[in-house]
Amino acid sequence: MTECRAKPYTNEYMRQLSATRRAYPQNDLLSALVAGNDPDGCLLELDLLTTMGLLLNAGHETTVNLITNGMLVLLRNPEVFDRLRHNLYLAIPMVEEIQRYDPPVQFVKRTTLTDVPIAGVTIPQGASVILLLASGSP
Repeated sequence: MTECRAKPYTNEYMRQLSATRRAYPQNDLLSALVAGNDPDGCLLELDLLTTMGLLLNAGHETTVNLITNGMLVLLRNPEVFDRLRHNLYLAIPMVEEIQRYDPPVQFVKRTTLTDVPIAGVTIPQGASVILLLASGSP
């Protein structure tokens, strides 16, 4: 079997977690993924581990980093923090602005599906591209 390209301890943790959910299913997304309760049936182990890793990264890492980045921004800008304390309706716009100002994910890697012309240069189909999301912030 081909290994996921995640850290070995992450793969082992995910394998143990999926085995536990197989033995003791719960009413959660992971149990549904492990059981394969969909028209296509069960996921291959590699696909299951990859999906679990993606969910962990997308659901945990980004949340932790957003909260940490946000608290740091607020602590460095006490006047903004004070405005938030006195007007809780600013909470949602503040989270959106912090996501723009200091995003929890700084870059993503993608593969081009077609040739992409940008500023007089063409990125060929199938090229790996790293998008620096934070570079778009002032």
